[in-house]
Amino acid sequence: MRTALIFLIISLSIFFAVRTDAAKPSDAVKFFIVDPSDSVVGVPVVIQIEARKQNNQVDTTYQNDITLVASGSATGEGLVDVVNGIGTKEINDTVPETVVFSLSDTELTGLDVTSTQNVVFGSLGSGNFTQTDFWFRDNDGGETGATGWGLENIGANILPSIREPKEYVRKFRLRFGIRLQQENDALAPQIEYKRGEGSGCADTNGWQKVNASDGKFVLQESTHFSDMSSTTQQITAGSGFVAGLLLSSTNPASSLNLLKNEKTEYEWSLEEVGSFAWSVEYIFRVTNNGVSLNNYQRCPRISFPPEPRPGVPPTTVTFSGTAYPGAKITIIEKDERAERPVRQEPVTTDSGNFSVTYRGIFQSEYSYGLVIEDKEGRKTQAQFYTIDTVSNSLTQKDIFLPPTVGLYRTAVTKGDFIKIIGYASPGNTVLVQLEKDISYKVNVDDAGKYQVLINTARLSFGKHSFRAKQQDAGTKKESEWSPTKLFSVVAVTVPEADFTGDGVVDVKDWSVFLFRWQAKSGSSGIFDLNRDGKMDISDLSVFLQTFRTLR
Repeated sequence: MRTALIFLIISLSIFFAVRTDAAKPSDAVKFFIVDPSDSVVGVPVVIQIEARKQNNQVDTTYQNDITLVASGSATGEGLVDVVNGIGTKEINDTVPETVVFSLSDTELTGLDVTSTQNVVFGSLGSGNFTQTDFWFRDNDGGETGATGWGLENIGANILPSIREPKEYVRKFRLRFGIRLQQENDALAPQIEYKRGEGSGCADTNGWQKVNASDGKFVLQESTHFSDMSSTTQQITAGSGFVAGLLLSSTNPASSLNLLKNEKTEYEWSLEEVGSFAWSVEYIFRVTNNGVSLNNYQRCPRISFPPEPRPGVPPTTVTFSGTAYPGAKITIIEKDERAERPVRQEPVTTDSGNFSVTYRGIFQSEYSYGLVIEDKEGRKTQAQFYTIDTVSNSLTQKDIFLPPTVGLYRTAVTKGDFIKIIGYASPGNTVLVQLEKDISYKVNVDDAGKYQVLINTARLSFGKHSFRAKQQDAGTKKESEWSPTKLFSVVAVTVPEADFTGDGVVDVKDWSVFLFRWQAKSGSSGIFDLNRDGKMDISDLSVFLQTFRTLR
């Protein structure tokens, strides 16, 4: 008995000596539960546990297990395998509640296990869904390989232009972007269509669910993807994306739980099985298993043109001129009802020269606008041309639009430089006019880019206006002026918390920060105010301190 007691004492002494020796400053001393984001019932949350050193850094050499304990009806708790100092566990819940997470040292690691966190699993049913974007695509590739509709290869949010029966694409795909706001909710996307002359996606009557067997439009199997494949490509950039589905035989899709401010995308493979009909229009929308969404920002439609009179050929309209390398040329059709983008083509020449043809206008009067978007997303103001199509052809040559105009920041401290940036035709000269009496000239580089730096030391405090035009290097021809832009000269240093770039930190910046902070997804970027590589409660504290100081 005495021998056993001595052996136990020696063993315990060795054990605690080893534990004491292991607790060096370079080794882990505690487990820490990283603050997780809140969720909604049915949407799992990944809980991350880290083995941290005394200085709060992760011990990347640590290998052991720890048990995660979850309160309430949450599922998924249990032993967490910590590898290289980090372990994760997926937790879900079926009822709305606050779940508290704690740790239990079931493996006798000897590390501190007092860390706790909580996750609020919210309820569903009171969100606000918006159909935001669409894209008509040819069924000629997988998700990332498929091109836009027909020979025109149109981009997102561009309506197809059908000019005659032989150019009509009967098999196509249609993609939708959907965003959720206000509250968490669930979405079971269902694609529908209707005759839509003069109507919109928010109309309540006449809609027909697309199925696999009957109707003007039916589901069609695609050889380029499997039904219910996940969507990863986004037609709308930004944070909060949750993968949707590519569908060829399923409508509606199964329910998807979303958090507020998240977005998703669904794409259906369709076929038009009826005969070609003149002078009709069909519109498409997504519903929540037959219930209209709250908002329809954009409404995709297919418009069949009027039947031409016998012996009268279709009209051909050609626009040509000078833009910028890498730009996109969009033609906008304007009639008494609406303005619609009908064609989009890229500028492929190094000089910025372009020529785009639109064919199939029939015996009426339209206005057609031209919008140029540079490779960084800045757009010119639409320039419209009124066309009498009785002559059946029209060519608008030598179009020479103003440069695009942007600002690196819209507010700077007095004495700093304001930077004006944009695109024009390579080799040309850009003239910037500041408040009608100060002018600056700059040459455009080979890529079509220009920038102008203006020292604000001699400018007064407040808002200042400017505009720009370009001059052809050879002919000296000048474009019209761009729309007027504004910037502000302020007395104090413009802080990083000025997210709207207007030179002040006010409730608008608070709104932007709060929206991004609550989303807790995507890269932190400019919202990481304390520069620790993440966006959390510390950044909120920095923002509030800045907000109070500058008010």
